Amino acid sequence: MAIPSKQIGQPSSTKPALLWQISKQLEALTRVMYSNPTYVTPVIPLPTNCIEFVADTTDDTEFIFSFNTTGPINFTIDWGDGTTHPDSGAGGFYEESHVYAQGNQQYTVRVCFDDISTVTQLDFPGNN
Repeated sequence: MAIPSKQIGQPSSTKPALLWQISKQLEALTRVMYSNPTYVTPVIPLPTNCIEFVADTTDDTEFIFSFNTTGPINFTIDWGDGTTHPDSGAGGFYEESHVYAQGNQQYTVRVCFDDISTVTQLDFPGNN
């Protein structure tokens, strides 16, 4: 249930105000916001240990990205075409690439890390 963007009426105690504040915080955390009194479209939040970007295969079906970490890491890449790639390493520089079967497409790539705080740089060499 979505909560209106402002509290309605004057609470006779602090309990209704506290419940309203909690519900607004839940909306912010879940990214499900009040938009229409008759229907609210739920938004599935991206886990905080993941990043998403778009791989555009208009010019080339191979997509490359790289990243650096300060320590050991486990990660899984969902290339957006039904292919996933779990990997891990001791830390440092990683370069990942994938060749898509279809050109002239856009694929949403999701990379989830076990500890995203160790990722210090993300780069897309050769990709525009």
